[in-house]
Amino acid sequence: MASHTQHSALSGAMHKSWGILFAGFALARMVTYMSLWIAPVTSYIPSRPSSEIVASWCLVAGGLLFMASNKVNH
Repeated sequence: MASHTQHSALSGAMHKSWGILFAGFALARMVTYMSLWIAPVTSYIPSRPSSEIVASWCLVAGGLLFMASNKVNH
């Protein structure tokens, strides 16, 4: 990702923001896996740790950011 250049400072800032959101997703997913490893699910009722909300928010925000960056550059 870092090996290609951006045409404007705004594009560079958007890529940096996307990278931060993607790293946040990875950390939140790691927290999810660790919490499920420490306390496995015992109920048959579906449930997710609260870290999955953070993970999904990071992915959605990153996707919206990249869609917006396409409109800005062209």
